[in-house]
Amino acid sequence: MQPNRDDSIARLLEKMEAKLQTSLKTEEALRKFGFTDFEERRAELRGAIELLRRALVDDSLAEDARIEAFRVQANETRAGAIWMLTAPTHLRDPLLRERLRTQNPKIDEDLDTMLEMLDEARGLALGMLPIDDVNQLREQGFLRPGE
Repeated sequence: MQPNRDDSIARLLEKMEAKLQTSLKTEEALRKFGFTDFEERRAELRGAIELLRRALVDDSLAEDARIEAFRVQANETRAGAIWMLTAPTHLRDPLLRERLRTQNPKIDEDLDTMLEMLDEARGLALGMLPIDDVNQLREQGFLRPGE
């Protein structure tokens, strides 16, 4: 759930809390693929949530809380776009697939489905990122020729 400029403080709080819950639910699966920035991202979410809660009782904090919620969402969107572009490299790694296969013998089909979805979303993910991030991903070998 993306924040909307017309959202009330209560609605923004609801959306940030839902984002935090999603983060908690997906962490274990994402850690299997080598992603580790959960604590930093979760701290940002918790900070925004706390400020939104305070803004519910103190209207003078409403504008700051709204700005913080949008800032945190922008960071989440950026992190998601980077994940969409880097995950395929990790998911195609034979050592990772072998390790995952010991936990789930049918994982290859799930990974192939995920790779198809990520491949379809590459253009969208690239369009969300600032040029500095795109250049860094290119230097790190995560982008394909022409991207």
